[in-house]
Amino acid sequence: MNKILCIISLVFFTTACQKTVSGTAAPVDLAKVEQLKKVLAEQVKPVASPVAPTASNSNSVDSTNIASIRTYPASVSIIEGLSTTFSVLNLQPSGVEKSLSENLTFEAQPAGIVTLNTVAANTLFTVTGRTPGRTYVTIRFGSLTATLDIIVKAKELISVEIFPKSTAIGTPSRFVLSGVYNNGTRSEISSGVTWESMDSSYLQGSAQSTSNGVFTGAKVGLSGLRAIYGTQTVVTRIDIRMPTIQRIDVVAEADTFLLGAIDVQVSAIATFAGGNTFDIASSVTWTVEDPSILSVSNIGRLEALFPGDTLVKAKYGAISGESSFFVTSETFASFRIAPTSNSPPVGLSANFKFYGVRADNTERDITIYSRWTVADTNIAYSGTTLSPRQPGQIFGVNKGTTTVTARYGLNFLTAQVTVVDPIVLSLNMTGEKLEGVCGVDEPKLKVEGLLSDGTTKDITSLVSFLVEPNALGIPRTETDKIGSIVTKAKGDGKVTASYLEVSTSTMLTASINIKVKAPIQLGTGITVESTSIPFGTQLIMHSGQVMSCGLGADFTVSSVWQTDNSSSVMNTVINHPDSKGILSTLDMGDAPTNAAKKIKVTTTKGTLSSEVEITVRPKEVIRVATVATVSKPTVADPSVYEIVEVEAIDVGSTAQLVSTSTFSNNEESPLPNPDGLYTDHTVVYAMVDCTAGGCATIDPVTGVLTAGSKEGYVKVYSIVTPPAPQLPMESPKATIAIQSRCAVALGGVRSGLYCVRFGVRGQGCDQTCNAIQKGSLFGAYHESTATIYGHDALQGTACNAALKSLSWTSGLQVTSPHNSTVGVGCAIWNITNIATRRSVRDSINLTTSAAAHADYERVCACTEPP
Repeated sequence: MNKILCIISLVFFTTACQKTVSGTAAPVDLAKVEQLKKVLAEQVKPVASPVAPTASNSNSVDSTNIASIRTYPASVSIIEGLSTTFSVLNLQPSGVEKSLSENLTFEAQPAGIVTLNTVAANTLFTVTGRTPGRTYVTIRFGSLTATLDIIVKAKELISVEIFPKSTAIGTPSRFVLSGVYNNGTRSEISSGVTWESMDSSYLQGSAQSTSNGVFTGAKVGLSGLRAIYGTQTVVTRIDIRMPTIQRIDVVAEADTFLLGAIDVQVSAIATFAGGNTFDIASSVTWTVEDPSILSVSNIGRLEALFPGDTLVKAKYGAISGESSFFVTSETFASFRIAPTSNSPPVGLSANFKFYGVRADNTERDITIYSRWTVADTNIAYSGTTLSPRQPGQIFGVNKGTTTVTARYGLNFLTAQVTVVDPIVLSLNMTGEKLEGVCGVDEPKLKVEGLLSDGTTKDITSLVSFLVEPNALGIPRTETDKIGSIVTKAKGDGKVTASYLEVSTSTMLTASINIKVKAPIQLGTGITVESTSIPFGTQLIMHSGQVMSCGLGADFTVSSVWQTDNSSSVMNTVINHPDSKGILSTLDMGDAPTNAAKKIKVTTTKGTLSSEVEITVRPKEVIRVATVATVSKPTVADPSVYEIVEVEAIDVGSTAQLVSTSTFSNNEESPLPNPDGLYTDHTVVYAMVDCTAGGCATIDPVTGVLTAGSKEGYVKVYSIVTPPAPQLPMESPKATIAIQSRCAVALGGVRSGLYCVRFGVRGQGCDQTCNAIQKGSLFGAYHESTATIYGHDALQGTACNAALKSLSWTSGLQVTSPHNSTVGVGCAIWNITNIATRRSVRDSINLTTSAAAHADYERVCACTEPP
């Protein structure tokens, strides 16, 4: 055995002075290898026939005359894990030995060192070494015994090898040291091994790699890997391959570089078929679209050569990626991101801008030169990652809030993105019974909204339906029947669904064609549009064929009509040749007041008779109007006041709003009614469109409109709520002007909403208007409004009109260009002759109401307080 170990040592290891073993470099003594193979083969091959040449293999044994038994061989030596065979022989009286294979018992002491197969195969028994040691197997045949001496030798390591032999770029692989033993087995012996990459540019490891053997391929090619095992060193070559690439993204720490920047590393991030990513910058081919702006090395290091922007490209095989980079010689004092927050819907994007602020506070849009990242890519992702790149675009993925970072060089700012629910982008309408009999088959429509996240949503109940032509049908409004169309006439048409997407103020529509076939006859009788009407209205009825929709043969004129109402006038009207079939509720003998009343209408034609019951409700409001009124003295007698309707009131004054309702019987009544009637109706007053804050207030209950100190316009209206089931009604909006009191007797001229006055030489408009307050001129206070140009509504032509009102000729009026911009406006001036006046825009800068000049006069616009 020692000889075998020597052979193994000679074959698989060098001398003690040179213990490094390389599978590709160590010399091999082929003759010694062949010798070792023969030794091992002898260890493992079964004994073909261990019986001496004189023995017989016959199983015919005379057990009564056996003198003794023995094993052949008498002792065996095997390697742990390997097997060998032996025979049991008996000595016959004739002197012949024969094999025994039955009626034998075996006992090994100590047990557990070997495994015995006590069932013979071709008279041979098999023994397998389990653990190193020595055991004696006693074999019994009746009273006869034999002993087999077995020595099990420990398996010995004859070679080591590193596995695996290859790995893929970007995928961490664990390498192991595998031992080969003289019993032909193999097992991992990585415990205690120290690992070492012989070229980290190809095979990269972490701090733990020296102990755990985990390395990652970084570059395509062959690289050495060293394993130190005890006093032995094993080296092998690892084949590093490129896995299937899905895409390549070219990225850097920044997208913008200052002129002269060197050694800027750009990464080529490959996304592989398995979804993992890795920087393959050292394996791709790098190119620059404009090499005069940037240069790139074969491992992706940039140098900024000239201002401008260009594309840097990385290619491996047929897959390539690119990114734009900017070289600038400009530096900025600060940066600004706008907006600081945005809320895109799921599936859509928000637009951000990034600005560089120079020292003089001017800005430059540098969005396309910046890099945009998102903190939580489960909520949103950046358009910078797309191809082509979309800097500043942030796309919503799921609802939530996250942070967006814009980076320019080493400068960055953040903004907040809150992704909200997806919105409707378009509509799709489908339907059932799109072709059917009028009045029988109702088209049933379904509208789905395509949402920004790619899903759909049933929004039938949220859309408005329009039937064209209108006579073809009417959309149902009942909650459980939204989407159904009641067909009213034969013909072809279409139904349009409209949906307002509030978030974008976009009206979305979808249309579908319908075909309404001719109606069918259901019978004969009375046809009415409604069986319930308010008092004061008329109901036109027809008798004749009752169709599924529309009218058939009409018997209205040729029939006899009658009601069960006591009014002879009603019965006369409904049966009169000129008004047959017209039920006039104004002619009822007992008009409904608090509760509805029923009228039965009968029509007879020959033997045909039909009837219908009509419910007449109490009178109802059908229109509402709102006006403003004030109390003024009459011309005939100033001591007597009358209520008059007005369209304007002075600042500080009040007006009473009156809501007048028109009922279905054409009666009109102000609500609330002064006589205490209609207490079941409520009125609320409201206003909108006050052009200047504080121009007016309104009491919603009493309807008193109070003008403030500011001029402007207000639109007033009222909402009348009748008793259920009637719906509230809103009156049209009436416009009321809030204006100043500028009496001619006070020396002013009304121009639009202002009191225009000619100032005193050397005074500003503040002094002119305040002089009125002091009583030195007119004895009344007028608040100054600077000059006429001070109100948007009076710029330009209104200013000219004010001057004309002071009898200035057109040749002397101030021209529009001087009055349409902030400036002196209608200020005038005089040098030697006060009759010669012109705009001072070209000679003096009087820009405020307080500005004054000893030689100049001004036209001032003043408003009058309450």
